[in-house]
Amino acid sequence: MSKGKIARLCLAFMTIALPARALELSHNASQISGADARTGVSFQSTLASPSHVSADLFVGAKQIHAEIDYASDSLGVWSLTKANGAPAALAPQDIAAVQQLRFFLPARIGATELHADALASLVNLVASAPAGVTIKIATVSLSYTSICPLIGSSDIASYRLPSGMQRASVTVGPACYVAPALGRCGAAGGPDPGIGLAQRFTQQCLDHDQCCVATGDRYVDGADVCGKAGTDECIPEFIQAAPGFFFAPDCGVTTGTWTDDAGAVWSLTGGGPGIGENPAISGTVTPPGCAPYSVSGLRNGVSLYLFAANGAKDGCAAWVEVKASFSNCNAASGTSLNSNGQSAAWSWTESRRRMTPASLAQRAASPWSGGN
Repeated sequence: MSKGKIARLCLAFMTIALPARALELSHNASQISGADARTGVSFQSTLASPSHVSADLFVGAKQIHAEIDYASDSLGVWSLTKANGAPAALAPQDIAAVQQLRFFLPARIGATELHADALASLVNLVASAPAGVTIKIATVSLSYTSICPLIGSSDIASYRLPSGMQRASVTVGPACYVAPALGRCGAAGGPDPGIGLAQRFTQQCLDHDQCCVATGDRYVDGADVCGKAGTDECIPEFIQAAPGFFFAPDCGVTTGTWTDDAGAVWSLTGGGPGIGENPAISGTVTPPGCAPYSVSGLRNGVSLYLFAANGAKDGCAAWVEVKASFSNCNAASGTSLNSNGQSAAWSWTESRRRMTPASLAQRAASPWSGGN
């Protein structure tokens, strides 16, 4: 396959349709600002230094201000009265308005720049807030526990209600890129459940989410708002969960080692969408009985394109092309096409959840066999 054809495929692969909304948006290398005419929410995010971001949401007469320092792992978030800076509680309608913004803004600004990721994280944090909370968070000692390996598995969620401490066995997720997803810090609903954005799952966000489920979300202005107005239910869990929205690792990165259903081992870098990550993919893949192939490709949200070539020097296919979609942070499936014109179903998993020999044996044919 020619480099020109690969470039054309990558260009077509990158083309996505953005939702048409009444959104004013200005975005450059150091600042993002804008407003949503439908909800009345305005926003700004400024890269004050290479590792520090100041971000704000303005909802009616209220302001949610955040200072995020990625070098010192410090976070400050406050909900204020816009006129005088006094502490202000967030009404269900305030939270509902930010939830509507969450449904489309993060996908528009991406997450590869610090000030974009910080703004998306702040939107997700406020959208997940319990009704009536006055946000006052200041911490230099971050406390979050990533639970990426537990996605799709059982875990214990702990939270406090007026009747006492509660514990519940729940399924984390059950997956990335779905809504709702228990344990994901933000992007838990809407038409875009965090596709293309960081998939941060923590124990603290799981505790908060299950507390919201137990107390009963309420339908307010088209959005589900956690907790009951006039109570402090789920507020301590929300405060504990806040650092994970900004700093927890992305469970959905492409960088790493993967094993496909033919037993080929892919060692890759890139593939975003995390901070500073390039959506372009590079690396190697070593199929059983073949010399390593060089790999190039692209990831766009849940979509994946890979092209592996080795010149058929050892009796294996000269190249293999893969087009697939991620069904979870740790799994993707689609189709493969090789230099011999053979097409087949294809899938891979992260090597920490490697397919068993029995499942490998179920594959009818390998795309890597048969050089020209």
